[in-house]
Amino acid sequence: MQIQAVVVAWQVYDITRDPLSLAYVGLAQFVPMLFLLLPAGDLIDRYDRKLILALSWLLEAACAAALLWLSLRGEAVGYYYGVLVLYGCARAFTGPALSSLLPQIVPRKRLASAIAANSMIMRVATIGGPVLGGTCSKSAPPASACCAARWRSAKWRWGCTSACGRSTGMSGG
Repeated sequence: MQIQAVVVAWQVYDITRDPLSLAYVGLAQFVPMLFLLLPAGDLIDRYDRKLILALSWLLEAACAAALLWLSLRGEAVGYYYGVLVLYGCARAFTGPALSSLLPQIVPRKRLASAIAANSMIMRVATIGGPVLGGTCSKSAPPASACCAARWRSAKWRWGCTSACGRSTGMSGG
């Protein structure tokens, strides 16, 4: 997620050479999250969190594929913003679903350490992701860097989703 954000921002800047376009990249992702966060939380409380998480990850992957397609075709920047709006919609559901899922899959005795580990991993990703994204975007074409980052992310998420499904029945010992 962090890697893709940096790669897409650099690519849009490379196309437009306008610093304001970087603000539009951020706004295109933030505004949908702002408006959908409360309804997303309500839906996550009412329906299956795992299904909502899987669907939001599927939409994120579709957006990554669309960004790759746009990059390879050399499409206009407006299309990038449209895909980023959809990506922001997916992230509005991913965040609450993911944060509410941890207490369901981790035994109560281990919940505090799981939350601490999750927090640490998120902080490392928040710092390391943009560094890696910047390095990838300057050493490889943006499309391939974005695609490689998303592929790695999808493989990691698949492993976590599989592990979550297996660990649901774990006892607290």
